[in-house]
Amino acid sequence: MIFFSEITPDSEEYNFVERLFLSAFPDEERRPEADQRENVSFNPFMHCMLLTDVDDTPLGFLNYWDFGSFVYIEHFAIAPNFRCQGVGGEALSVFIEMQHRPVVVEAELPTSSPVALRRIGFYLRNGFVQLAEPYFQPSYPGRKSEPVPMLLLLYAEEGRRHPSARQMKNQIYREVYGISPSS
Repeated sequence: MIFFSEITPDSEEYNFVERLFLSAFPDEERRPEADQRENVSFNPFMHCMLLTDVDDTPLGFLNYWDFGSFVYIEHFAIAPNFRCQGVGGEALSVFIEMQHRPVVVEAELPTSSPVALRRIGFYLRNGFVQLAEPYFQPSYPGRKSEPVPMLLLLYAEEGRRHPSARQMKNQIYREVYGISPSS
């Protein structure tokens, strides 16, 4: 069983999350650490969730943005010693069940690396579908990188209304990356 608990940089467990955050994501796929701590502490849309087992062993983390009509998973990582054991799939399933609304994630293009192809496969196996909306991950504030072509993947219960792919993309651009979306 996997448990989620919201934490902040003041939490004892935040050091575990920050170390995993830094090791699991390259510079261009994350904001600078001080900006990340600021968002986790003060941004009402952003939530940092520690994943633990029944013994309170830290398994990973999931950062998400709550936009009311949908949630956007910005970063999701399982500690290396718990990977390939079903922990990620179980955690994602529990998270989706907690939401009762659409869940969106970004993923690198399948041609970018074998890891990207596995990551996309993971989300597809867990009920996500690829959205047709063209998507580029903008540079994070404080980073000077070129926008990266990516995919948007969506989990939504069948028959349940959700914002359009363009509306979700535009809200992510505005709130997460701090840029004005193009039409």
